[in-house]
Amino acid sequence: MKIQTREEGSCQVVAISGSADIGASGLLIIAYLKAQNRGGFVRLAAPQGRLLEILETTRLNPLFEVFPDVASAAASEQAAGA
Repeated sequence: MKIQTREEGSCQVVAISGSADIGASGLLIIAYLKAQNRGGFVRLAAPQGRLLEILETTRLNPLFEVFPDVASAAASEQAAGA
């Protein structure tokens, strides 16, 4: 699994590539908790099927909004802030 981060507007984008496993869901839980403590959100942009399956199996899927791409997720943030 490879993790890259970048700023995009007011959002911190974390790109996870490679095969999704239970470790990916642990990473998302940590990101979710940190974001929540700071008053932020974690939104998933174009997650692959395997990650969605893991989130559903672990019943974590209600914690994350899913969007088709980063631009849509960022636009959601801007709309929420308006």
